[in-house]
Amino acid sequence: MEQRIRFRVDFSTLLKGGYVCLICIFLYGCAVNKHEEWPYQIEIDESIKSKAIQLKAEIVEQSMQFINAKDFFVYNDSVLIVLNKPHKSNPFVIFHNLNTNRDIAKYINLGNGPGEMLNCIAHIRNSNLYVHDFVKNILAIIDIDSVLISGETYKLDPFIRFSNNVGSPFVTMYDDDTLIMLNPYCFIDKNLGIDNRQPRFIISEIGKDSGLILNSKLYYTYNVSQGVVIPSIDRNRVVFASCFTSEIEFYDYNLNPILKVDGPVKMKPSYRCNANKDISFNKIVPYSYMSYCIDDDSIYFSYVGDYFTKEKQLHDFDSLIIEIDWSGNIGNVYHSPEYIKTISKSEKLFKFYSKIILWQRYAAWLRAYRPCIHSQW
Repeated sequence: MEQRIRFRVDFSTLLKGGYVCLICIFLYGCAVNKHEEWPYQIEIDESIKSKAIQLKAEIVEQSMQFINAKDFFVYNDSVLIVLNKPHKSNPFVIFHNLNTNRDIAKYINLGNGPGEMLNCIAHIRNSNLYVHDFVKNILAIIDIDSVLISGETYKLDPFIRFSNNVGSPFVTMYDDDTLIMLNPYCFIDKNLGIDNRQPRFIISEIGKDSGLILNSKLYYTYNVSQGVVIPSIDRNRVVFASCFTSEIEFYDYNLNPILKVDGPVKMKPSYRCNANKDISFNKIVPYSYMSYCIDDDSIYFSYVGDYFTKEKQLHDFDSLIIEIDWSGNIGNVYHSPEYIKTISKSEKLFKFYSKIILWQRYAAWLRAYRPCIHSQW
């Protein structure tokens, strides 16, 4: 089972030494889009699973040497970007030339010092790799094209440090000097009678605190409120997809709601709450929209639509790749017999790349997937 990232605000600490005042003077209006009504809602029919185009897979053998890999990305069909698990002998990020089978550059060592990280996740948008340390609340932005031109001589800009009062599960750039963060306290569950009444997103100017007002009445919901955020100023869109519920939300760039997409599988998470107001899943963990990649016209989501249990592990999952345009129209749907999380799309050939989990070793390898012509699942 993949570890769920945990972050907790220690309210008893905040209430000491005059921090009560800090809670009250966070910038008003930075936390946006509280409880909006959706102008339009559509549902993806579950029958798309039976109509999906089957994907044929092959191992990318160069990936087998990266035994500490956590995730893989492929850029321009020729560069393997490796995100490693925390390990003292490996940097977190490795750029590797698939044609020459040689490393191009390595970045970010394990540690608590300047220019180091403790644990991180990553995503690619446009030509930038965003590396987010969810322990230290810092973000590194790596210009991929500059790495390919300059190699090891390319130096990273100083890491962006964002507000310590919110440990967001997903952080990316909104504009040149502003971050958009997924709010880990945005949570509603009618069965438990809980509504944290928090916005979906937090907009935070770099170098300033977020507008999230925390208090002891909030339930801790980081581990059940994760997903991906995809802003595109050129398309006037911000898209959110949930990792745990089958929901995709479309907003304009001012974060006005446009469209909510449900499905294809109606996931029904069951939660439990302990005495400390920690919300967790009740025995089974739903897996929904796990990752994404984009091209000029569409977003491609990796989708599971199943539950992680003691009997059903990651290597037992199959997956879909669902194409959806920036207006919410569904395109092609592809089926893989394996669990797909991080995905990349070929620039030249119609091909996807994804990390797979091998049940024998729980190691991560990279597969290349091609559609089988006239083949459906």
